[in-house]
Amino acid sequence: MPFNILDLDDAMLEGKAELEDIFDEAQQEFYGPVLETEMAEMWQGIPDEMKLLLKSINPQAVKKADRKHGGRRL
Repeated sequence: MPFNILDLDDAMLEGKAELEDIFDEAQQEFYGPVLETEMAEMWQGIPDEMKLLLKSINPQAVKKADRKHGGRRL
């Protein structure tokens, strides 16, 4: 079965999409721990008053952030 230009275009697009997925995964593995550390520092630096306000808006998110990034329980 002979190939035509559309087959080549399809192969190139599939390869490009797969390469982008591999690159995204590699970036997440590399930068993930750095981002988690920065998020923990940020969360721990938020004043308690602000956390209480956030807790009144979305208590589950605050509970999850406290559990994940440390900090005092409100």
